[in-house]
Amino acid sequence: MQIKKAVTIVLMASSCLIIVLSFFGVFLCRECLSSDKDMVKIVELINKNDYARAITLLETLASKTTDAQTKDRYAYLIATCYRKQGQWGKAISHYQQVARDQASTFKEISSFRIAKSYQEMKNLPSAITEYEALLTNYPKSICTVEAQYQVAECYYNLKKYDEAIDNYKKFAEKYPQGSRSRMALYRVGYVYQEAQRFQEAYDQYQQLIRQYTDNSLARTSLDRIKLLLASDSEIKVTREDNLYRGLVLFYAKQYKDARESLIKVINGTDDLSAKSAYFIAQSYQNEGAYTSAQNEYESLIKLYPKSEYAIDSQYWLAQCIWKSGRPGIAIVELVKFADNYPKNNLADDVEFQIAELYKEVGQYSKAVDAYEEIASKYPDGDFADDSLWNMGWCYRKLNKKDKSAMVFQRLASQYPNSKSAGSARFWAGMDYEDAGMIQESVSAYKEAMKSKEKYYSDRAKKRIESLVKNGKADKDTSLVQYKKVEFDETHPVMEIIRQYTPLWVQVSLNYGIVDDANEVYTSADEAGIAQEAAYYNLSICYERIGDYKKSWAYNWRLLQLPNVKDKNRALPKQIYMRAYPTVYMDLVFNNAKANKVDPYLVSAVILEESRYDAKAVSRSNAQGLMQIMPDTGKMVAKQISIKDFKTDKLCEPETNIKIGAWYLSNLINSFTIRTQNYYAQKGKKELDCSDIAVILSLGGYNAGPTRIKNWIEEYGIDDIDEFVENIPMQEPRNYIKKVLDSYEMYKSLYK
Repeated sequence: MQIKKAVTIVLMASSCLIIVLSFFGVFLCRECLSSDKDMVKIVELINKNDYARAITLLETLASKTTDAQTKDRYAYLIATCYRKQGQWGKAISHYQQVARDQASTFKEISSFRIAKSYQEMKNLPSAITEYEALLTNYPKSICTVEAQYQVAECYYNLKKYDEAIDNYKKFAEKYPQGSRSRMALYRVGYVYQEAQRFQEAYDQYQQLIRQYTDNSLARTSLDRIKLLLASDSEIKVTREDNLYRGLVLFYAKQYKDARESLIKVINGTDDLSAKSAYFIAQSYQNEGAYTSAQNEYESLIKLYPKSEYAIDSQYWLAQCIWKSGRPGIAIVELVKFADNYPKNNLADDVEFQIAELYKEVGQYSKAVDAYEEIASKYPDGDFADDSLWNMGWCYRKLNKKDKSAMVFQRLASQYPNSKSAGSARFWAGMDYEDAGMIQESVSAYKEAMKSKEKYYSDRAKKRIESLVKNGKADKDTSLVQYKKVEFDETHPVMEIIRQYTPLWVQVSLNYGIVDDANEVYTSADEAGIAQEAAYYNLSICYERIGDYKKSWAYNWRLLQLPNVKDKNRALPKQIYMRAYPTVYMDLVFNNAKANKVDPYLVSAVILEESRYDAKAVSRSNAQGLMQIMPDTGKMVAKQISIKDFKTDKLCEPETNIKIGAWYLSNLINSFTIRTQNYYAQKGKKELDCSDIAVILSLGGYNAGPTRIKNWIEEYGIDDIDEFVENIPMQEPRNYIKKVLDSYEMYKSLYK
């Protein structure tokens, strides 16, 4: 299957290249078009790493052409093939030919590769010269990010420490937002240390620790500090230094070591002592040692009554009392805190905790009052929408669904941008439906559909369809135009991507050359610039090399950027399709058809289970694309006559999908029968159970069919949406919602 896909990519490469070049407004000569078959062969050779034969063919073609663009393309490809073979001298010679031509598509990347090749050859002075020339000649090029950093690396390897430090600092100043900036500052400390300028090295590491206390690089810097202190007894260490070293260990969850460092800071009753005492108490709390934490908080309140940490400690003291199994006393302490410090930034947090405690112990009427207090007193606070959401559910527990519907509608109206707004509209519809207020129910469902809330907008559509089918709602008045996905090919994100995607990137990727784009966009990502283009192109890069999980992850990161999703969630189709890929689709369709299950449901399961990582292995040892447990694989393999089955075959796409599709189909068939029997006992023999069976099957796929059967016995499936919300385990409850949402996305995109 993979070979077939690779061949298909190769055969499509030439036509893709023509489309890409035409898209960017590049004229294609007849000579270019006439060599399409040769280019397909060259791409095939490059994909097979057969660079020697590719070079021979390219040199033959280059000797026959008179077209400047075509010669340029061949020279770049020849240089790349030599580079891939490690023949740096020949690679440089051909890259220089390209770089000298100012009209060349590949001049920037060729200039970068010349410098990189010199660096590989350990000819560092020449590498520096070429990198600096690139920075001067192409200051806006995407290649300059890596070039700027590598200049510093070259100076360091030449032991020109002052120049290295200067260039690392220059890089950090130019690109302050990304992870590479932190690394550059760390390298400054490292260079100081190697130059035996120990105090300067210590100060640099300590600066990193203070600035990035909870970052892994702070922990690495702390290790370097330990070496420095062991080698130089004259380094000046302050109490504040010890505090931050303790905080690094605290955020690394090394709580015992953190306490040892923090204890050294305590000296009298100043703020540093109070802060150290506070984090000592926090460390015990994070370990679950609530009695020790309580003692530390009480001691802090007594010793540092005027400290800012004394007030926060009273809040956390109540939390420890709650966690240690004394909710009644915790409520008293939290109420006392709220009364004493109504303007404290934790006040709304405290009142929310009080409401949560009432809900936890089943005092729903008191919880409703407490949630209402928060929503009214702190309408702009962090907990206002959550309070309304929880208030609605408390009313449902009290079987006051008319009131819960009003609260859910209030949430959606007052906080339309809340993460709960769409689901609140859906549950308002459910409550109206239960109360027999069908028109209000339909209106709420329509609003839920408009919100495009994941899972709930689709369920709202299903609820309206069910009301119409059962004659409860009028078909004409219930009609609503609903699109799961809407495309916007004029979305600004594509223009931003184009702005930072030079033509050489598009062309090289279509030639099967991935590492050029991969290297420069990884650097851009780490520098925190051009992230839209970086994520989009890195997604393409990893797709081309068959790392589908990483490809999906970069596209997902693109979707999280604040300027990508507009209010209607409309996106260019290619971005949506990268989020819901169709990898291994032949295998999916063939096995789905054989087992009478929707192939898009199988695709959705693969997406949520493994992100299309064929080698994925979970902590519970579930394996492959559809995350099959070894015992399940063995059982199914026997059922469908897979000979010589071994667990490692689950990491083969063909075997995994074959077993997974059968198992999913078997679950659906089993739960269809169970659902039909359940409703038959209630006198509803004609009910279509397919939708319900799919939902139950997904729960069974994740949590095991036995658990689902037990929950059916406990909660019933008179209403499948109620059942899903009643599932006591968060993972299968969320799994059902995620897979169903992806299933609907696949159908919308590809059917």
